[in-house]
Amino acid sequence: MTRFYKNIRRIITPIAHMMFRIKCVGKENIPSEGAFVLCSNHTSMLDIVLLIVLCPRAICFIAKKELFKNRLLGKIFRKMGAFPVDRGNNDLSAIRHACGIVKEGKVLGIFPEGTRYRDCKPPREVKPGVAFVTVKTGADVIPVSIYKEKGTHPLRRVTVRFGEPIKAEELCEGKLSKEKIPLVCDKLLSAITKLWELKF
Repeated sequence: MTRFYKNIRRIITPIAHMMFRIKCVGKENIPSEGAFVLCSNHTSMLDIVLLIVLCPRAICFIAKKELFKNRLLGKIFRKMGAFPVDRGNNDLSAIRHACGIVKEGKVLGIFPEGTRYRDCKPPREVKPGVAFVTVKTGADVIPVSIYKEKGTHPLRRVTVRFGEPIKAEELCEGKLSKEKIPLVCDKLLSAITKLWELKF
């Protein structure tokens, strides 16, 4: 974890606890070293803040390219280890970069639904690119559920659950093929949904 990341984390931690009544479950499932992929449902931009605050490891997020258009924010995101993806196209460079992060032993953060859903309903889908990255790198996947009370009022309850690591071979036996990708997506979606259904 870089000094810059630590400083940002130190600043946003008290802010996050002022904004939400946070409950964190399963932090012991996060490995103290080695690469893994963090896969979480997504309802708000503040999900990034929650995961940075609660995960003891630095997370390199893959984020939509629109967030990097602002020069200042883009610079901060990059210094935090985040990198852009073009969601409208088959962004192979972003996938290669994501695989490289995992191979370096870092933590890759992905919101596999590909966008935010603000209605606080169960997770809807896992994009094929996420399945490709998780299986291609061979890294463990840690499913995450962020469950919020409806509305945006201050001090609403939020529960973040980190699930047990899922081995790549549990997601896909043998070589990944086009036919297997939907099965991998279903397994990841199921793991996140089961955590979400525990709610608070």
